[in-house]
Amino acid sequence: TDQINALDGVSQLGALSAAQVAALSKSQIAAIDADNVSYLNLSAVSISAIDSTLFDNLSNAQIKTLKTAQIAGLNAAQIAAITADQAANFTAVQAPAFKALTGLSDSIVIPNLDKSFVAAIPTKTFAALTGDQLTALTEDQVKALTSAQVAVLTSTKVGNLGVDVGQLTPAAVAGLIKTNITGLTMSNLSGDGQFQALTSAQISYLSPTQVTGLS
Repeated sequence: TDQINALDGVSQLGALSAAQVAALSKSQIAAIDADNVSYLNLSAVSISAIDSTLFDNLSNAQIKTLKTAQIAGLNAAQIAAITADQAANFTAVQAPAFKALTGLSDSIVIPNLDKSFVAAIPTKTFAALTGDQLTALTEDQVKALTSAQVAVLTSTKVGNLGVDVGQLTPAAVAGLIKTNITGLTMSNLSGDGQFQALTSAQISYLSPTQVTGLS
């Protein structure tokens, strides 16, 4: 490990092939200076070999090139270590590979996720997001939500969207169902095609208070 730690970043670590990096043990990778981890070619590395204390040192370029199998292998500690800067570099292609996102910081990381990434989050993973994470979504992120994602939210979580529910597209509004539409605060709808998007069936599920809000 001392020999590994002694390797220079760009000229030596950066020169290692994907196969050579993949052959490093977890203890050897852990011995690399945190500032030098970003020089490694991680394309063939089992992501479990990257300790969570080093994960937040991965460069934006490394984040973008993580394969779906590597993403699927992320553990809770690694996900919790993701930084706001890294979050912005995860792609829509990588989104379905995440087994869970509840470890992401709601105040720091969630707002920095690209809207295309948010739109690509599978419904099972999206349904598990916490109320605070949903509240932390930006207007642009909410605007990117799909009807399928909206449909898996509970009424409480629909309420967690707050005033940003007014950013839902008419197509996403169609995802409101009997079990969650009661969490909708009608005054938060923008009226920009949203009221017209409500079907007669959806309106029939509204509470008397909500119906009053339609007028």
